Amino acid sequence: MEKISKFSTTGSKIRKLVLFAAITYAIILIINQQITLAKINEEMNSYKELITTINNENEEHTSTIEKLHDLDYIEIIARKELGLIREHEKIYIFSK
Repeated sequence: MEKISKFSTTGSKIRKLVLFAAITYAIILIINQQITLAKINEEMNSYKELITTINNENEEHTSTIEKLHDLDYIEIIARKELGLIREHEKIYIFSK
């Protein structure tokens, strides 16, 4: 009878060890998945910020393009940046 009880005790210990190993493995997998998920969420938020920035720049460029079709805006740019004047227009420069 003692041999049978030793085998059942040894089998019980092996079962407990296998169960402990399986639970430990499952916990490690869950932790790794959570870490990976956190990294992916951080990367996704970074891309969302980049998309927002690019969309804002796109709106600014679209606005500039629309303004470039406006003759009054073109005149303002020509006067400020290129120093152009209208025909028969006189420019007076006053000293301080």
